[in-house]
Amino acid sequence: MAFAGTCAYVAGSAGLHVISVADPAHPSEVGYHDAPDRAWGLAVAGSYAYIAAGEAGLRVISVADPTHPSEVGYYDTPDYAYGVAVSGDYAYVADFDAGLQICQFYGGGVQETMNDERATMNAVPTIVRGSLRMEDRGLRTEDRAELLDAAGRKVAELHAGANDVSGLSPGVYFAREARAHAQAQAQAVRKVIITR
Repeated sequence: MAFAGTCAYVAGSAGLHVISVADPAHPSEVGYHDAPDRAWGLAVAGSYAYIAAGEAGLRVISVADPTHPSEVGYYDTPDYAYGVAVSGDYAYVADFDAGLQICQFYGGGVQETMNDERATMNAVPTIVRGSLRMEDRGLRTEDRAELLDAAGRKVAELHAGANDVSGLSPGVYFAREARAHAQAQAQAVRKVIITR
């Protein structure tokens, strides 16, 4: 069991249960997430619950919305995960005979922009081989653009015109533009698929 804010998180053979304890005299379940195996250990940090799930390894569940917890990542540990502790971006997993496993969690990843700002981006993924072209569209010198991997880590700075991405592995990436001027503080994100 773990506590965060007004919620208690309980994990066991029946998955992860989120219990509201805002009124301690009347606790009530507000969310649930089924686990692939029995939960032996649980830690909550920020908006994530980390579950040591036996043969299913480490499971990372987003509890940003406690009423709809959802799995955002996992690591299949070499043995049987039965305990977990979290500090910063690291999860420390007690993994039976495999000993201590240290996992770094990079967050829930990146999603494309799905609001009015999307009108400035391509409606379909950009597929590139070696060169990613960024349109100028009035970019100012203080504006930024970067290429992120699916975990949200920056892999390249981007500029208007052609950008060499031939050194990157094939896969799904995200181009993020951030306008510095006050009128458009929102960041626009589009999917980029790099092929060989």
